[in-house]
Amino acid sequence: MAITAYTTADIIRALLGVSDLEITDAVINLPNYELTFLLEMEDIDKGVGAVKGTYDALPGTGRTAQQQRYFDLFGLMAAYSCARQLLTALDMSAPQIIGDNKAKMQRMDEQSKRLLVALNAGYDTVRSRLIAAFLVFVPSADVATAEASVYSAAVGLGSDPVLGT
Repeated sequence: MAITAYTTADIIRALLGVSDLEITDAVINLPNYELTFLLEMEDIDKGVGAVKGTYDALPGTGRTAQQQRYFDLFGLMAAYSCARQLLTALDMSAPQIIGDNKAKMQRMDEQSKRLLVALNAGYDTVRSRLIAAFLVFVPSADVATAEASVYSAAVGLGSDPVLGT
């Protein structure tokens, strides 16, 4: 199968802001994008596979509002996952400016950094919504949560080790 079993190539290209001439359907349908996406879905429920199993169990038509929400979120996750993966290669395959002044070419450095931040934010938002929708169908599921950040601070010593005071 391909990632387009869950989303469309046009949605993926829209997230990246590119055309079908820059990223073709053949590139989007490479098997590594689907494989990575499915591994990310397994990570949500700690390898059980219930996230995709719930998606596969949805009826083709006549879905309830909650089922349709889960279906849509799963498709958005597939699109964000693929777009994030494609962005890593986009800098090298899609130059921003090509000139004739001694074969000048400028890569998309700043734009791709901003795009990566936006894609990561969208990915995280959709992921948390998908987890919430998944827990409606499987309330007892053991989902992976983000690790809590541990903050530390440097403080001065309470005594002088040289003078002993």
